[in-house]
Amino acid sequence: MIILLGFPKSGTTSFHNLFKSIGIESYHQNYRRAIIACEIYKNYRRQKPLFCFIKRLNNTAITQLDICHSNTKNLWPQITLYEEIYTQYKDSIFILNTRNPENILSSFKRWIYLNKSYFERFILYNYDMIKDLEGNNDEEKFIKLINIHYENIRIFFKNKNAKFIEFDIEHDNISKLSKYINLKGINKFPHSNKN
Repeated sequence: MIILLGFPKSGTTSFHNLFKSIGIESYHQNYRRAIIACEIYKNYRRQKPLFCFIKRLNNTAITQLDICHSNTKNLWPQITLYEEIYTQYKDSIFILNTRNPENILSSFKRWIYLNKSYFERFILYNYDMIKDLEGNNDEEKFIKLINIHYENIRIFFKNKNAKFIEFDIEHDNISKLSKYINLKGINKFPHSNKN
């Protein structure tokens, strides 16, 4: 299984399309009719394997774990449960998909869903995640959260015997992924939804 641990608006759709193009069964925020984040937390509360709702894990990728749609659907397992995910699925390929945090913020502000930008929804439903962080405003605190998450993932995987790749979608060459993934001749990262 391939699991992305970065933020949305950081190439998650691009990775999803890449994996599908090379024959990997990829899921982006939803698994069939289920919301991936909701299923993960449901299993976490029941002390069941987090991805047990997915019938076949081999040759599968999960490119967006989070959901931020409402008061009840605002879950971020890549931030809060990455240690549990690793512990249960150590043989997986873990990708920290990164991007300049200011560009993530800009994309969050432009992406409108249910009449609110992604950033407005994040502040409305997930303010607890940033309220105590340093910053003069919510934008600076959000950027701080992204940088903290990146560093937490780097530190966690530093001494792990794991298949881990940090991939900057704005600067890295796709060949970096070939360490663990057969790209089948694809030599350019497919920047989907690029503005």
